[in-house]
Amino acid sequence: MAFGTGYPWERHPLRAPQLLGLAPWLLVLAGCGGVGSSIDRESPVALDEPAFREPGPSQLDVALEEYYAGVRAWVAGDVQEAENRFLQCQQDLALAASEEVAERDARDAEILAAKADYFLDRIADTEGWEDDGGPAVAVDVEEPGAAWNVTEGSIEAIRNHHVDRWIDYFTGDGRDVFQRWLDRKSQYEPVIHAAFARHGLPPELEYHAMIESGFSTSAYSWAHAVGIWQFMRATAKRYGLRCDWWVDERRDPDKSTEAAARYLAELYQEFGDWELALAAYNVGEGRVRQQIRRQNTRDFWQLRLPRETRNHVPKFYAALILGSDPEAWGFSVNRSELPTSESVQLDFTVDFDALADCAGTDGRTIAALNPALIRGCTPPDASGYEVRVPAGRGESTQLRIAALPEDQRVRWERHTVRRGDTLSEIAERYGTTVTAVMSANRLRSSHLLRVGQELMIPRGQRSASPPSFASAPSGPSGGSTTYTVRKGDTLSEIAARYRTSVKNIRRWNRVGNTIYPGQKLKIYAKGGSSIASSSGSEYVKVRKGDTLWDLARHHGVSLSSLLRANNLGKNSTIRPGDRIRIPRS
Repeated sequence: MAFGTGYPWERHPLRAPQLLGLAPWLLVLAGCGGVGSSIDRESPVALDEPAFREPGPSQLDVALEEYYAGVRAWVAGDVQEAENRFLQCQQDLALAASEEVAERDARDAEILAAKADYFLDRIADTEGWEDDGGPAVAVDVEEPGAAWNVTEGSIEAIRNHHVDRWIDYFTGDGRDVFQRWLDRKSQYEPVIHAAFARHGLPPELEYHAMIESGFSTSAYSWAHAVGIWQFMRATAKRYGLRCDWWVDERRDPDKSTEAAARYLAELYQEFGDWELALAAYNVGEGRVRQQIRRQNTRDFWQLRLPRETRNHVPKFYAALILGSDPEAWGFSVNRSELPTSESVQLDFTVDFDALADCAGTDGRTIAALNPALIRGCTPPDASGYEVRVPAGRGESTQLRIAALPEDQRVRWERHTVRRGDTLSEIAERYGTTVTAVMSANRLRSSHLLRVGQELMIPRGQRSASPPSFASAPSGPSGGSTTYTVRKGDTLSEIAARYRTSVKNIRRWNRVGNTIYPGQKLKIYAKGGSSIASSSGSEYVKVRKGDTLWDLARHHGVSLSSLLRANNLGKNSTIRPGDRIRIPRS
């Protein structure tokens, strides 16, 4: 990542004979941190996987098992077995780093990486590291043929037992993952090679992106590094990438590659060595400078760096060796290209659906062409913002967008979660469904909201903005209806349904905060009108067990008119909490 940080674990040499005496302390350390044993997660750096998947084993699960096996071996005094297990844990975590993960999972992985690194440092203490932080013995690089020239470029891959361990992994248990990385590589090679040529960088550095992210624009690590080049937010801003609530240009292949090329060129100019430059990219220039001064060596293989960084360069060399002749190692070469596109400049906010309509495509295509736009629309504060549309449609799209009425440009609302909010209430307030809100914000559960959280709300077909309570009657001066409370009802849900306030309902019915199933509530409307929307329709909330056929029959309308009113098909699925429009003539 660009760039990471080290872990604040104290360094005190421990020897194998002391291990059994430390057993209780080790078991406590192994159990803390909150890393779960079953975490729902997408497959490593999958670009075209669905947003939600069934729970199953993940790379983090595997890493956790290896970590516990390492602790058991450490407690038993088997240092070699412990090292192998902790190294395997680090390998699994390195592969998991390119997954797009939830914030809680990211924290768990960060804690686990720190623990494994801590034990590996303790093992290093027993294998020749001096207490002053410098190595007592240099790492043994295999001879002859330590420099293995696999391409005509300017970076030669080193082969030693560290590199071979990663080669063994990528040709063994990690073969499927590496094949996916190879399949994506050809999509981004033109962009990467062009940027590298402008900055005089060797093309072999594309394998740096491979091991950072697997060439996934959506890769998100537990250290909060994002995109193909795994930029941290501060570093990204330093190189001119925009990172805010609306836009994250770390996900843009062109802009992030240009920034990465500048960063790599500066690192090489400072260190004069690609191994040190890649290490600095991973852990930060300051950490590498510090270790060079402290240990008085510029040999990467002798520097005492965090375990993740010590693995980073060997993994790069392994990827370079395998990727330079993949068929010789049993991999297939499946070349593909990104869809061609052209840019359109916009001076106002347009969401993906409106843009897709104007471009004659769908929202998914617009999202794939514009990965930096993370809120489903162009930012509201950018004049002349460039968005990509399919090639050949730029001019016609520009004309159609210019003619688009202002109230049709954005079909989204931004909502800040407040104390007491529920997804069903939010969905009903904006005239949409719980399912739509969850899908738009990639929420895995309808119960996991936090105060202050920002949600993008897709507006309903008949709702341009949240309904206002300002027009609610102040007393029972108009027509009324009687509502029978059903199981699961709340006063806030009933108030939102009838476009009034909880305060009014309580006053009209002389009730407190508690209601019960079967209770009758009087709901008053202004001017004697029925409780319905201005379009002559009313809305009902789907409850457990409801079907579209049941709702149509119960409200005396045909199934076909109900489907048309809600833009649904015969095979559409509804779920509890969805808001269904009942058409009225």
